[in-house]
Amino acid sequence: MKKLTVVLALLLVLTTTSVFALGIGAQAGYVGGGAGGALTFKLDTAPWVFAVNVDSLVNPLSIGGTADMWLANKNFAGPFNYYYGWGVAAGLLVYDSGLGLYAGARALAGINVFVLDKFLEFYLQAAWQPGISLLFADASNVGLNFVNFPVNLGFRFWF
Repeated sequence: MKKLTVVLALLLVLTTTSVFALGIGAQAGYVGGGAGGALTFKLDTAPWVFAVNVDSLVNPLSIGGTADMWLANKNFAGPFNYYYGWGVAAGLLVYDSGLGLYAGARALAGINVFVLDKFLEFYLQAAWQPGISLLFADASNVGLNFVNFPVNLGFRFWF
């Protein structure tokens, strides 16, 4: 059932991209104690912005995703806009000694600018991302993390 839901969601996204504008790009920055990178995409007509990230390729390997809903994206000076919103985050951590899961909420704000006749968007975004971590290893534990402030610099091409 879960696989069917994922397949249907992907088909919905892929089939609607020909009707709506699609922004797709990459971002990099500081995420939860280290550097990371992500692929990001946004439909022009939807307030949600998605990112699929890999935060480390060494111990621990961290793979995750975010979904952010922009509540506003307004102009504040010349070509510069500001935006803010809320979202959710989830991740999988693979340690040498075990496995970890992360789930959290996000409050975010950023600035963006469009260039080349709105074909290219650059942005800087910061978020507060409190959450809960579960570690499954020799000694399993649960941890609350209220001090998590990812900051990302990125770009998106709009088609």
